[in-house]
Amino acid sequence: MKILTFSSESDFEKNEHEISKLSKNQHRNVVGYVEAIEGDTAHFVVLELCSHSLHDELCENQKLGGKMDVVRVYRVMRDVLDGIAFLHSRGEIYGDLKGSNVLIGKDGVAKLGDFGGVVGTGTMKTSNSAECGTMQFWAPEFFKLAGKTGSQIGSFAGDMWAFGQLLLEMLTSRSWIVGESSVEIEKSVLGFEIGQICSKEGIVGEVQILLSLLLSKNPSQRISSAELVRTNRLQSVLGPETPLSRFFAEELESAHLEILKLKKSAGVQRVVPDPFHKPQLSLPSMIFTDPSHFNVNETVFTRTDVGPNEDGFSDWSSVFLADVFTNGVISGRF
Repeated sequence: MKILTFSSESDFEKNEHEISKLSKNQHRNVVGYVEAIEGDTAHFVVLELCSHSLHDELCENQKLGGKMDVVRVYRVMRDVLDGIAFLHSRGEIYGDLKGSNVLIGKDGVAKLGDFGGVVGTGTMKTSNSAECGTMQFWAPEFFKLAGKTGSQIGSFAGDMWAFGQLLLEMLTSRSWIVGESSVEIEKSVLGFEIGQICSKEGIVGEVQILLSLLLSKNPSQRISSAELVRTNRLQSVLGPETPLSRFFAEELESAHLEILKLKKSAGVQRVVPDPFHKPQLSLPSMIFTDPSHFNVNETVFTRTDVGPNEDGFSDWSSVFLADVFTNGVISGRF
């Protein structure tokens, strides 16, 4: 349930706007709307139950020093793209795309939540930054409009800039727009250069081209959601059976063999499923230590999207490992 408080007529109208947009834009990749109940000082909006947000996953990865695997990145961003493309096809601008507004349903599907920033293309949004999404995800052109009466903060191209920033954050496990004040954030956005970042992070080839199409400072040069869906470019760059995902799969297979060796040497006989335990550390940060660090009294947890095989493992894109070592260095999500 989401609680939208109001203390003025303006607040009440904003709540009604969000509820209306959410109820009228139902889609597989939009959080499910059930009903809204009006109270004396708040609207109580009953929504589909989701387990966590993408922001939760990103924060956990950053805390543990890991990165999401490419299959996970593809699956989440494919869902986000489908949600954004659906809204754009209906003439709606999402206006506040960020990790905390991407919710992961109980079915594992990523869904857009928080429709307070959604507007039609004919609706002018105030230039007050407090009412115009999250500044860290603003496209560069928005800073020129901020503070100007009648200017519109939000556009299809702006949504795609935010999509690119979110994709980059998932690939690198860090945010590239920083700053405590609006002045610092603006400086960070205007100084942003995707080419330099890709060079620093070792991002090359089709992945770099895709990011460049999304994060062009010229909004007219950004790829649209419709074009990205039509060309299937996201799948061709990050999806299953791409060179990047095949490389990752080979690395994971190697990791699988190492884990089986450690399990055998430590005398671990079984793997117990735990659907609630979801560590977020992926392969690039995994460290295989001496088997003496292995605690045979610890339970080995897994979570899989399909049934485990005889070794207790499943498809590497959906295996979760946790608490294998007492110090947790091999904990991971794949």
